[in-house]
Amino acid sequence: MDIIQRQHSGPGIASFVIGSLALLGLAMFEAANRLGAGHAPASGISIMSVLLNALPILVILPLALLALGLGIGGLCQSGRRKEFAIAGLALSVTVPVLFVTWLLWAP
Repeated sequence: MDIIQRQHSGPGIASFVIGSLALLGLAMFEAANRLGAGHAPASGISIMSVLLNALPILVILPLALLALGLGIGGLCQSGRRKEFAIAGLALSVTVPVLFVTWLLWAP
């Protein structure tokens, strides 16, 4: 009896990797904000605090959107394994949900 081994979906793997990077970036952003690096000094707004607070909108959320598209593409491929595509989709949906949650309950 021959068992046919299906290959993993390339876009699914890319979705998983990019979604993981987006989640890691969001965790690093939150850790930096918790440590106080994202707060402006009393003398005014520093460029570092502006860049740190713009990071999720400019980098992390577009990465999550890219991972979402790749995950959908990985699910649409026929004859390929779907595990990484599903994991990538889960990560790419989790990142914006966590970002909005942290925005709503930020101190």
